[in-house]
Amino acid sequence: MPHARSVLESLHQLFEDTCFDVFESIQCNLKKVDSAKDVLAVPCAHIDASSEDLNLKLLLRGPVSILRETYPVQDSSSESIRVQDLEDWISELANRFMGDLKNRLINYQHYLQLGTPIKQFGLSVKDFAEDGFEAVTFNFQSGREVFECSLHTKVLNENLAFEYQEPEEDPFADGELEMF
Repeated sequence: MPHARSVLESLHQLFEDTCFDVFESIQCNLKKVDSAKDVLAVPCAHIDASSEDLNLKLLLRGPVSILRETYPVQDSSSESIRVQDLEDWISELANRFMGDLKNRLINYQHYLQLGTPIKQFGLSVKDFAEDGFEAVTFNFQSGREVFECSLHTKVLNENLAFEYQEPEEDPFADGELEMF
C-alpha cells in the first residue's frame, strides 16, 4: 500500500498549505503547534466532498476566541458579535477550507463535488473518525487557544495518482473582453 501512502502524503501537504492560505486570507496569524487540549465544548463545522477517486470529510473545531479573531467584521467590537454569528462563521470557514482544497486539486486533475457545511457543537476528532478513512489533524494556536483542522480521507481508487499539471492560461485574463 505504499502508493496509497504517497497519495495521502501529497493530499495532506495540500491540506496543510490550504490551512495556512485560508488563515492568511482572513488576516489571521496563527502558529502551527503539535497538539491541542481535548476540549469538547467548542463550536465545530464539518463538510464532505467526493469524487470518483476520493471521499473527504473536513472537521473544524474552533474556540470562540479564535472565531471572534477571524470574524470578518469591520468597525465593530469583537465582543458585540453574537454566538449565532460565530456558529455561522465556522460553517463558512469549513466551506472556505474545502473550497480552497478543491481548487488546489484541479491542478492534479481531481474534481470534487462539495457538500453543505454542517455546524455542530462539541464534536471531537475521535468521534468524527469513520472506518476506512485516514485522518490528519493540524493545530493552529492563537494566544492560549488552539484551532483544529482535521481532514479524513478515503481513497476509492487504488490507482489514484497525484501528478501536478500546470494550469491552462485563461484566454480572458487581464481584463480582455470577448464579444459574442
